[in-house]
Amino acid sequence: MNTYFVSNKHSHYFVVETNRVLDREKMKDCTFYNTYEELLNFAESICGEPVNELIESEILLKEKDSKLTETDMRGIEIEIPSEEGPIEKIISEYIL
Repeated sequence: MNTYFVSNKHSHYFVVETNRVLDREKMKDCTFYNTYEELLNFAESICGEPVNELIESEILLKEKDSKLTETDMRGIEIEIPSEEGPIEKIISEYIL
């Protein structure tokens, strides 16, 4: 399982778990972080909250067996329909 730490142009930040390699060329205006701590430091810079308050505030995307799910900070998991496009597009364009 590969784990990625990513933010998009709308300042949403993600932990992504997938069995494949993300195509970074398709992820315009996204930033990749080497560690979860780096991702949280980014979140701190945009939210103004201390890092310890931001743990598990990310959007968790899991891709397994061609099924993609999103889990939010409340622990609610929902399946993302395949019609939404590949995971790279979903992350790049994600906005609330």
